[in-house]
Amino acid sequence: MWTLAISIYFLWYNGVGELAKMRGVDYTQYFITKYDLEMPSFCWTIIPYVGTYALPFLYVVAIWRYKSFDMGYIRRAWAAQFIMISVGYLLFYYVPIQIGPIADKFLSSDTSGLFEHWTVQFVHKGMSQFCAWPSMHVANIWYDSYVFNEQDVPGKRAVRWLAWSQFLATIGTRAHYLMDLPSGVILAELTVRLVYLPMERRRLWSEPKALSPSTLPWLLLAPAILTAGLQWINTATGWGGVANIFS
Repeated sequence: MWTLAISIYFLWYNGVGELAKMRGVDYTQYFITKYDLEMPSFCWTIIPYVGTYALPFLYVVAIWRYKSFDMGYIRRAWAAQFIMISVGYLLFYYVPIQIGPIADKFLSSDTSGLFEHWTVQFVHKGMSQFCAWPSMHVANIWYDSYVFNEQDVPGKRAVRWLAWSQFLATIGTRAHYLMDLPSGVILAELTVRLVYLPMERRRLWSEPKALSPSTLPWLLLAPAILTAGLQWINTATGWGGVANIFS
């Protein structure tokens, strides 16, 4: 239920960006630099960019395989990340920044190559232009690398390298400004230090390890509420969700 709930919450991402767009406020001029406009695209970075989406599921498999499916690990990791994503959504909404100046320049150039095509489909059609500051792509993978390391999950070194690769990937796919990247790292670092590590040190929610049947209806309530919220956001903004990628 934890994994289902946070997966649904991830899908709010673009809808929140579109809600921010509807406010009619735009602070892009305070974030964009000449370096952002001059930066070339290198679309082969779409591979590590998209690859990060598999990480939450690989994490759950690793906990099942190497940690005897101890739900305490998952509860602590997802609870802190839920808070981090919520803060990111608030920043999207109250400090709207859009990537139009760099995205439009990229889309007007030659995008006939395979990697260029994938970048258009999975990044520029698949995300709201107002999901810019901070880079939640960087924030989430940076946070994930801490979780893998702190919980001593196999593959932690590969995840750290994947985290570093996101700096190149978010710039190369023209998905973010330079300022968005350190902002994502700062958000992740604050979440780790103020929320996640204190929970991990106290080993919160380590018991019970088994799910009581009486708690199942309450656990189902969270995904149901998040799904209703997702539907409302998509309806209110007209965001097409995953269908945008294949349009």
